[in-house]
Amino acid sequence: MSTMSTQGLTSFALTANEVRIVADQLISSEPLSRRFLGIKGAYLNGMFNYEKANLNIGLDTLNGLYVERVRENSIAFNAGIRPGDVIVKINGEEISDLNSYLRAIYGEGDEVSFEYIRGGETVTASPSDD
Repeated sequence: MSTMSTQGLTSFALTANEVRIVADQLISSEPLSRRFLGIKGAYLNGMFNYEKANLNIGLDTLNGLYVERVRENSIAFNAGIRPGDVIVKINGEEISDLNSYLRAIYGEGDEVSFEYIRGGETVTASPSDD
């Protein structure tokens, strides 16, 4: 979602991909919820190899979301996600681009699980893990 602020007013714009996912959920009569994970990052499939190397990401890691920032006390933060991690799955959904990310954050329930790479090791966690 893009945000824009003019004269103290904030407006929001939805991407066509996000509208499509929301419309499909509304048509299916399933309850619509969007989880706020509290992360900002960049998709690996849009990075060059030199960018991955500069971020210490293995060149064999083709897909995922490189985490640039994590909001404190967010779902991702409470699951142990930190800047520099590469999220490869959310709720079992492989994260390769915006569409896969949106599919993962829209859904029923409050349970969220992450699979991410930190320091070359794959970690599985959820906010309820100790």
